[in-house]
Amino acid sequence: MFKTIDQPADCEIRSVIRFLTAKNVSAAEIHRQISDVYGPNAMSSSKVRKWVRAFKDGRENVHDEPRSGRPSVITDDLVNAVDEKIREDR
Repeated sequence: MFKTIDQPADCEIRSVIRFLTAKNVSAAEIHRQISDVYGPNAMSSSKVRKWVRAFKDGRENVHDEPRSGRPSVITDDLVNAVDEKIREDR
């Protein structure tokens, strides 16, 4: 029996997938091994297949790509201003 590793980083699991893909291990076997070590909810089999495909297609980076979209409007200045208002109101 394996010791289960709790709360792994996403990039840790992806690194395992990249390593095993390089060794020509099947996606199903990779998912089984990940589930054995990281628990059954670590990553779905469809996500494992997605990452196996990406690494076979030449992807090397195991980290998330930056997302486009609306940037956060919360800044340190805004947080400080809200804190001041709350303290004034007490």
